[in-house]
Amino acid sequence: MKILLFTEIFDCGGVDTFVVNLINDWPVSEDSFIIVANKNYPGLKLIEERVRRSLTVIRHNTVIYANIGLERQWLYRYKRFLSPLLRYVVLAWNVFAFRSLMKRVRADRCMVINGGYPGGDSCRAAAIAWGILKGPRSGIHNFHNLAQTSAWHSKLQDALVDRLVERYSEVFVTVSDAAACSMSARPQIARSGRVTYIHNGYAGATVDVNEPATFRDEIGVSTGTPLCLMLGTYEPRKGHAFLLDAWGLVLQSVPSARLAICGFG
Repeated sequence: MKILLFTEIFDCGGVDTFVVNLINDWPVSEDSFIIVANKNYPGLKLIEERVRRSLTVIRHNTVIYANIGLERQWLYRYKRFLSPLLRYVVLAWNVFAFRSLMKRVRADRCMVINGGYPGGDSCRAAAIAWGILKGPRSGIHNFHNLAQTSAWHSKLQDALVDRLVERYSEVFVTVSDAAACSMSARPQIARSGRVTYIHNGYAGATVDVNEPATFRDEIGVSTGTPLCLMLGTYEPRKGHAFLLDAWGLVLQSVPSARLAICGFG
């Protein structure tokens, strides 16, 4: 079986590890994988280095909404005002472009890997494109962050797109109960009753106990000092602001505690 993974990502993070673990630990050795992603997804190189089985990577050049204006600041400034129309014109174009691409790769199954929901517009377009090609409830929609409500100026457009994504997706799978419950913000999908979650797995790591250099050494924190580490991409939904507010309370109780924050961005 040939399995297509479609994603739209602009940073490195947990999705990279998710994809690597999914492919490496896939139970059927005869199956092969294809990843289709935006060409400026920085995590693709890491995935190619770490995957240990048959994998084809396609970096597509299709124009997607998130990339418009990245290299032309004047266009980026106007994009927000054009968004209620431009965003969905581009999304509609993406549906036809990705349907053509999917016909060429001839995959048997498709899973869209979305950073959140609505997440990447090209991810929603890919879910619809696969459904048009294969029929209702034929794809899997995987999302990795809390679902967000629609802006007031795009509620009608989003309702239509969500209805199509729901129609063509067999199931919506996320990484936590909280993320699954957040889909209530998108009623067209929540009412389907096909939103569930599977916690991310952990493959484990080999640690050389004789290795003298440690993270504590690198940042100058002694072994006896309480150390808290937060790993996560720098973006609002990860909760850095909440952590920093709470850290003040931690220091009142444990003045010697230290906090390290690491992530992409």
